[in-house]
Formats: sequence, C-alpha cells, structure tokens
Amino acid sequence: MKRHLLRLAALAALSVAGLGFAQIDAHDVTVRIPSILQVRITNGTSTAASAAPAIEFDYQAAANINTYLNTVNAGGGDLPPTLVTDFGNVLVFSNRVGTWNLGVAALGLTFTNNLGLTPAPTGAGVALADLKVTPTGTQDASVATRSATYTLSTTSAVVATGTRTTGWASVGIGGNDYDLTVNGNEDPGQYVTTVTYTISMP
Repeated sequence: MKRHLLRLAALAALSVAGLGFAQIDAHDVTVRIPSILQVRITNGTSTAASAAPAIEFDYQAAANINTYLNTVNAGGGDLPPTLVTDFGNVLVFSNRVGTWNLGVAALGLTFTNNLGLTPAPTGAGVALADLKVTPTGTQDASVATRSATYTLSTTSAVVATGTRTTGWASVGIGGNDYDLTVNGNEDPGQYVTTVTYTISMP
C-alpha cells in the first residue's frame, strides 16, 4: 500500500512539473504587394492627379492679338500658352522590374468656326505637328531618357523611359513646355485636341 501511495505521489509531482513547460501555437503571415504602373498629370506642387488639366493658346483674346500679329509679321515662330490650368508636371509610379515607356498621342484636331465668319473657314493651316513640347522640368533619377523636343501626333510616340521608381517620380513635362508654331496661314477659329500620356512595359 505504501509503495502504491509513493507511486501516486510521484505521478502527481510529474503532472505539476509539466505545467511549467511552454505551450506553443503558430500562425501564418501573408504579404501581397500590388503591381503599380501609373502616370498622372499634376499641378506641379503635389502628387495628386489634376481633375481637369488644360492648355490654351487663346490668341483671339484682345490682350494677345498683337503677340500673334507681331510673330507672324516677323516671319512666324513659336507662341507660348496663354493659360495653363492644373498642368505643372507629369509623374510616373512603377514598382515593377524592367523598363517602362511613357508614350504620348493626340486626337485629331477638331475645328469650330467660333467667330461665325462668312464665308466659313475650313480649319486649314493648323496641324498637330504645330504643337511642340520641350520639357524643362526636373526629371527624377529613375527617368532614364526623355525627349528633348517632340511634336504631337495621332500616332503614339515614346517620350520618356525609366526603371522602378521610389514613389511618384517627376518626368519634368508641364503645360508651359508646350508651344504653338504659327506662320500666318492659319484659318481663324478654334482648334481642339485631347492629349493622352500612357505608361506601359515593353
């Protein structure tokens, strides 16, 4: 009987000692990083996308007519925008491995006889190629190449290339970098196009 009681006491002691051992459990951690390849036009002071970026060459306005007249009288030349709205820079963001391309293309010009002239002009004398862009802004180190000058076309053309960025990266293209080439053969009226910047991976 005594031997049995000693055995029970030993088992009880082992059970109490077992309570001191660590109890373990485990869980998984899953991380998913998104693929980002984006371009946006900003106002130049923030990284937020502009709601309605726009460029105007309004040389019908009374304050600007003489600038057009004098440029044509001198044999033609390039005219700057008269108004740039929320277009201070083009930014890109890529966290992907490899080289990205930034392309630009424009819709064909739409002409309107907004002055109500008779006989009505047809919209001759102004072409997309008369709209020229010469980037002057600071480009991020991740922007490997950038065109010194390019003209607009309905055919997409690569104007900048680069690699993985650290957040939003400046391409250095702004609305004030646009110019309009005139020589006096432009029909009076209003010409409108939409320009689209597209980022892609080859």
